Amino acid sequence: MFTRLLHWWRQARPLAKIFRYDIQDVMNEIAALRRDTVSEFARLNGELGKLCAEALPAVERLGRELTALHDYAVSEFVRHDGELGKLHAEALPAVERLGREVSTLHDHVVSEFARHDGELGKLQKPEGANLGNEISALHDIADRKIESLRGEQSRLHGLVAGRLMANLQQLNQQIYDLKRSLFHPCVTPEPDAFNGQFSKHQIFCDLCEAFPFDVFVETGANAGSTTRFLARSGKPVYSVEIDRGFYEQAQERLRAETRVHLMLDDSAQFLEKLTAGTLSETDLVFFYLDAHWNGRLPLQQELSIIRAQHAHAVVMIDDFKVEDDVGYGYDSYDGGQEITLAYLHEELRNHGWQVFFPALPSIHDHMLTDILPPRGTAVVAREPKIVSTLRQLQSLRQWPPTV
Repeated sequence: MFTRLLHWWRQARPLAKIFRYDIQDVMNEIAALRRDTVSEFARLNGELGKLCAEALPAVERLGRELTALHDYAVSEFVRHDGELGKLHAEALPAVERLGREVSTLHDHVVSEFARHDGELGKLQKPEGANLGNEISALHDIADRKIESLRGEQSRLHGLVAGRLMANLQQLNQQIYDLKRSLFHPCVTPEPDAFNGQFSKHQIFCDLCEAFPFDVFVETGANAGSTTRFLARSGKPVYSVEIDRGFYEQAQERLRAETRVHLMLDDSAQFLEKLTAGTLSETDLVFFYLDAHWNGRLPLQQELSIIRAQHAHAVVMIDDFKVEDDVGYGYDSYDGGQEITLAYLHEELRNHGWQVFFPALPSIHDHMLTDILPPRGTAVVAREPKIVSTLRQLQSLRQWPPTV
């Protein structure tokens, strides 16, 4: 037994020695790898520090340039506003002066006519026939000279008005571009739709993202600019125009739009026919009400018809008075009719309409295709789920504000 153990020990000793040497090699390799890793980490750390040292000044420089660009744009905007005010201040007195001159010329002509007529009456006797003929000839000469003066005055007035309008349009374009670069760099509004107004485009885009509308309905197509924009959604568009001239313009512009159904009709009658047969009660419909114009204000009838057939509709009303922002314009007609909450008070209060105004302040808003203050907008709805979704849109704020 002892002899066998001794034999086994003599055979195992070389193997143990070899195994010990292999472990030592592995340990040496691990130590070398650790040294290489530490040195590589130190090198990378140095390069990272160098990169930070080079990048931070560049970031700070870009920040300074961005601030300088913003300050320059604001100063340009203020300067253009000043130029526009100066142009108004210079042009309006000139127009008033021309008006006074025309009025004075008219009064002088009337007095001269009266005087000549008096003298002509005195000379109706036979012995004054020759003088009467001379006065009549002078009267004709005076008429021709006055017509010539009136033509010249009209030409000058048209020239001044044309130059003034061209300057105003150029300033309006510059102000529009500055506001877009300052406040709306990510917005690319369609110039022909919604008059190119920033707030309306933001509201409409948010509504289309929040609601899967089935149909778009517009009252007051005018020349069809907004109608064509709505047709790009790929959904059916129903629109109406009461003025034949505008209707024909819109019809020509929309000839290729197969999804657009344009009618020549009164807006209330159009909505009654549309909601009674064409639209389904289950359709989610976006109504854009813009048929008020030239003293016509059918909003109460329009809202009543929509309420009766489409409880879950979303309604956007153009030219609406924004109660707490006087910078927004709105429509006002003879007889005290205005597109305001007061005008629609009974309909809104008695039937649970919830009202939302643009969240964008008027000072940041602008129109491109009309030299007027930005027009106010209201979005109204009744269905609770729709109202809840409207409260979450960044482009809208509920009125009155909820506490």
